[in-house]
Parts: sequence; C-alpha cells; structure tokens
Amino acid sequence: EVIGHPARLPGNFKEAVISLDVCSLLPKKDMYVEFIYNLMLKRDFSQLMAGCASGTNVSHLNKTHVEGYEFVLPSENLLIKFNNFIQPLFSKQALIEDENLILKEARDRLLADLI
Repeated sequence: EVIGHPARLPGNFKEAVISLDVCSLLPKKDMYVEFIYNLMLKRDFSQLMAGCASGTNVSHLNKTHVEGYEFVLPSENLLIKFNNFIQPLFSKQALIEDENLILKEARDRLLADLI
C-alpha cells in the first residue's frame, strides 16, 4: 500500500538513510518540489507505480518506473503561481510540526516529573 506514495521529511528532521525500499527525488528546480509532490499524490501515479512493483514477499519498485512517469509540465509562469499559492501551506505545516515536537518534549518532561 505504500508503493508509489510520496512522503516529505519534516524541516526538523536531522538525518535520513535511504534504504533499498525508499527513493529520494531531487527536482532540478526548487519551484518544482511542491508540484512534483502533489503530482505524486494523485491516485493514477500510485496505481501505476503499484502495478510496476515486483517481488513476492516484499514489493520493490525500480526507479526507472518513477523516472519514466509522464505528465504535462505547466508553464514556468503557472508553476510560479502554484508555488506561491502552495508554499504558505507547506510552511504552516512545517511550523505546526515544530510546535508539535516542542509540545511532545514538554509532555515527556511533565510525565517524568509526575512519575
């Protein structure tokens, strides 16, 4: 169920190890990041990737299938407009994730004091 589904690392994530079961994508331009992430959220992408997966016990996806995914790339102007619209949402999400981390740490300290 996870094949072909994107994930974003939170801004406070310090280090990551890319295993055989994870693919890291780095777009050529920063303004494409949000577009590509949202493109990969589409059902047709995940269904296509799931259909390309192989393996009996553990499904694997060859990176050439991801690289070979075809889509219509909007004009640079439209990508800039999309980025300007969506970027504040991702920034707010990152802020909330940071706040949640602070709250979790405070909770853990308070629970330790109660016990």
